Amino acid sequence: PWIENKSYQLRTKAVDIAGNDSGFGLPVSFKYDVNKPSTTVDVPNLPFYPQSWQGTPLSGTALDWVFTPASEAKSGLTKVEIAIRNGGGDYWQGGVFNPAPAFRTVSTTTLDPASWTYPPSNPAGDALPVWNDGEQYTVDLKATDKTGNVENLITSVFKFDAQAPTTTIKTPIDQSYATGFILSSGTYSEATSAAG
Repeated sequence: PWIENKSYQLRTKAVDIAGNDSGFGLPVSFKYDVNKPSTTVDVPNLPFYPQSWQGTPLSGTALDWVFTPASEAKSGLTKVEIAIRNGGGDYWQGGVFNPAPAFRTVSTTTLDPASWTYPPSNPAGDALPVWNDGEQYTVDLKATDKTGNVENLITSVFKFDAQAPTTTIKTPIDQSYATGFILSSGTYSEATSAAG
């Protein structure tokens, strides 16, 4: 059996019945890589995002890993893919949401570890969605290594909150005169995210 995450080199030769010996041919090298790569999400990693966040690229890192880098081999990354779903379950197609499932390639770097952002995309041309106030979005990510190992989905969920909370002061009354009062009172309301 092959030992996992090791580099190997094979050489072969053949001898026919007459005794003719081909000699060893040129070596063939390969890496026996069984580990799936892994992805992290830096943005979005919070449950809520405010209006000022609109247009901020999504980002993170990806890694084709081994347990013991000094003695194990890995094949390296080939790509990182992203799928963005809106509250209705439609998938971002690079310019519009559509029911058809779609993963967009955000990185084809062979650096390991690699940083990724979205946009840009590969091929180029994708834009970020315009996030709708009060809507929840799901971001799925997966990386693939050169061996073809595909990461299990990494998922990040957030809600876009474009509305500032409102407050009302009841005491003291606006434009009133006061010689003192014990406690101000009023109301607070927030439609999307909890009070901060």
